[in-house]
Amino acid sequence: MDNTANLGLRLPAGNDYADVADFNYNFEQLDAAMAAARAAEEYDGGTAYSVGDYCIRDGKLYKCVAGITTGEVWNAAHWAETNIDAEFKALYAALAGKAAVDHTHTAAQIGADPSGSAAAVQASLNAHTVRTDNPHGVTAGQIGAVSASSVRDIIAQQKWALLATYFTAGAFTFAVPTGYTKLGIYMVGGGGSGGSCYYYNTIAGASTGGASGYGKNVILDVTPGQQFSGIIGAGAAAVNGNSNGLTGGSTSFNGISVLGGSGGKYVLEYSVRNVAGSDGGQGSDACGITTKVDELNRRLFGGVQTESTVHAPSNSWGRVYLGGRSQSPRESQNLFDTSMVTLCAGGWGGYPSSTLCGQTMAPTDLGYKGGNGSGTYDNAPSNAESGVGPGSGGGGKFHGSTTFASCYSGAGAPGGIFIYGIRG
Repeated sequence: MDNTANLGLRLPAGNDYADVADFNYNFEQLDAAMAAARAAEEYDGGTAYSVGDYCIRDGKLYKCVAGITTGEVWNAAHWAETNIDAEFKALYAALAGKAAVDHTHTAAQIGADPSGSAAAVQASLNAHTVRTDNPHGVTAGQIGAVSASSVRDIIAQQKWALLATYFTAGAFTFAVPTGYTKLGIYMVGGGGSGGSCYYYNTIAGASTGGASGYGKNVILDVTPGQQFSGIIGAGAAAVNGNSNGLTGGSTSFNGISVLGGSGGKYVLEYSVRNVAGSDGGQGSDACGITTKVDELNRRLFGGVQTESTVHAPSNSWGRVYLGGRSQSPRESQNLFDTSMVTLCAGGWGGYPSSTLCGQTMAPTDLGYKGGNGSGTYDNAPSNAESGVGPGSGGGGKFHGSTTFASCYSGAGAPGGIFIYGIRG
């Protein structure tokens, strides 16, 4: 039997019998190595290190790749930079496709002949144990691996403290408070503005709202006092006349960025069936859809959409069939506070069939909402609503009149950054 170079894990030879004690020994070694990585201390030039030991230097985690028997001044050639996530992924990769340690086989499953020779049985067993196609369908749960949704839950269950929020467009600087060694960043791009539609004859029209900015989660290992720069993306400006809305600005932190939501669209068409929604964290449309939820029935997007219109869902007049695309839960949800709903698209405004319509957007628990859409005519011009809350989209605008009236769509709201921390 051989052993691995770093942790001394036991490697049975092809003709060795599988032994549960060997599996248990290997898992104990891996568990101890992961614990050592978490408990790593600052590098000490007077300390001896073995291959596989961990240390901290300049706020970064390193793993020893060459034994140091008598201590030495820091030598980068003897260390490899790593992090807890990388060590966990390496462990996961080592376990991928492996069978559970207590699984059993029948003679038929491994192609053995119970009455045959010991050599024949051993040959069949050897052929079976080298397979990597997971013939028994062992699940991730059976070997202790976790699913993507479980990873999100693990992150959420850690004790994240909200340290700062930034909602004003422009640059800022953040310093890590004393005692914190890990940051969780949830950021949202600027909201898109709604489209604008104007007509002066017998043609009807509609405009969709702006999409919310996209969401993104980032985890950083940090040291107290460390400085970071960020930029909050601007909300897109309102438009008037016959114009598509504008795209919100990108938000960034430590050089990592997330895009703003796209602007709403407009169309001049009597049946108004072809105007498209806009893409973003929450895409906009005019179909009166309800907000989406994740696999645990937690709300993902704000602005539960309702239509203030006489048109029933079965009526094709004024329906918008091309809804904007929204992010998946894995990308859009605030992983550090999964109860928070931030991404809100704007509503639509139109005049699809002799009736003025505007889509009303409901606020979230925090008061964030996409701007309401607006439809007006002749002597009652008004603007659509702007988005409220980080990255919310503005409402779409429709105005019909025999003379031009300067009515505007809703503007998108600036993006936002929520900074969380965990004490070391």
